[in-house]
Amino acid sequence: MTIQKMVRGVAGLTLLLAPALAGAQEDRLSIHGSANLAYGKSDKLPINGVTQDGTSDYRIIALQFGYKI
Repeated sequence: MTIQKMVRGVAGLTLLLAPALAGAQEDRLSIHGSANLAYGKSDKLPINGVTQDGTSDYRIIALQFGYKI
């Protein structure tokens, strides 16, 4: 199986599940999250903690909970 076929399969599955997932938004409890990763490298002097060697020490994970009363 090639990467392109796998990507198409995942995209198709996402499109099939989208209506079911959209209907779940009517629940009182909602949970949203995100995860980010970054890499930084400075060309000259270190700035804002970014060195000339580079660092990937920029990780953020966020969760947001909501409840409708």
